[in-house]
Amino acid sequence: MAKEFPTSAAWKRLFEELHIRRHLEEKGIFPLTARQIHTIAKREPRLMTKFDRRGQRPRILAELGVTILPVSNGEYVLAKGDGYYSLPATEKVVPYDSRKLSAVETIPWREGVTSEPQATDALFMASAIRSFAGDESLLLTIRGKLRSHPFEFDFQTRHRKERIRVSGVQIEIDSGFEGRSVVLLEAKYGTVQDFIIRQLYYPYRHFLATGVTKKILPVFFVYSNRVYSLYEFSFPDPENYQQIKLQRQVHYTLEESAPIPSLATVLEGRRKASPENVPFPQADDLSKVIDVAELLSAGPADKFEVAEKFDVDPRQGDYYGNAAAWVGLANKLGAQFRLTGEGEEFVRKNRTDRLTWLARRVCQMPVFHEAARAFLADHAIDPNRIAHLIEKQSNLIGTTPARRALTVQSWIRWLAQELPG
Repeated sequence: MAKEFPTSAAWKRLFEELHIRRHLEEKGIFPLTARQIHTIAKREPRLMTKFDRRGQRPRILAELGVTILPVSNGEYVLAKGDGYYSLPATEKVVPYDSRKLSAVETIPWREGVTSEPQATDALFMASAIRSFAGDESLLLTIRGKLRSHPFEFDFQTRHRKERIRVSGVQIEIDSGFEGRSVVLLEAKYGTVQDFIIRQLYYPYRHFLATGVTKKILPVFFVYSNRVYSLYEFSFPDPENYQQIKLQRQVHYTLEESAPIPSLATVLEGRRKASPENVPFPQADDLSKVIDVAELLSAGPADKFEVAEKFDVDPRQGDYYGNAAAWVGLANKLGAQFRLTGEGEEFVRKNRTDRLTWLARRVCQMPVFHEAARAFLADHAIDPNRIAHLIEKQSNLIGTTPARRALTVQSWIRWLAQELPG
């Protein structure tokens, strides 16, 4: 039997002792306190309740489709309903004039920033946030933790609509700007597929409750591989949590655009042997491998630090660190991942040169080379054939090659999306 992570095991204990499954199946909602978590699960409530993305949830919560929402200091509700939002595919990347940053030396915006505040501040100083909001009068006025004013909202569970009351919950504003309007920005470092709506909704409702009369713009901001992605949302019915609407998205880069070679061109390069003593990749998001390299440019990090930065569990933090090592950007010394010489050169490259380098390196590798050729031939990759190739090229057996084949498919499809055909 596979070893369980402490959080998963702790949630099983809570479900068993409090009969949570039965209550959720009957009513669609279950109240839970920090005291119960401490007493029964023997874990910190924050570690047991903070799942900012669907995929972070322990299996028992994911299978039941549970969203955890704080309602007061030390009190939560488990709601059997989807409280997350899936981001759409990235649209065209737009170069933004970076001349206002030309004299800035204390934020590494040319080499690649390494934190959410750096990314936010660089974009704001370039005036891109003002441009996005259509408000040149914006000033930074909010940053940090607050206790929410009381508010109520409707949440649709799989059974019925529930009225949820919130008061005194801790909320955190990554950055808030005020001018003719108010922009509330939730920032993420690294690629994101989805997020919990609470991160935008609670700050929005808090400032409505404080009496703010200006237009409030909830904005989700993602920095990854030198692209600054801004998503503006609205809540047409402020008292309906799940009635979130994407108004628009813009993806900025602070460097000049340059032509990217085609996938067919990068396949012409000389093939390499698979690296020794590095696990075959099992991290499905290739763009996060770039993010790991940028993170390591600030210094070595272990799997826990990688996991915390990208809101994943430590096991996945290890997967992504090892994937960076597999392509040659990092190596692992003891428990820590460090940039190699190639990795240091990589983070100094512009976005186009990074994509070109990474595509060439991946497509030089056995299995990935064959998969890329197959994709170019008919835009399809046979996972069974890829699994067979993995088995031949490695010591992996059983069902493992089939799982690793999914990683190969994901990487090649991402490259095909980023590079011309």
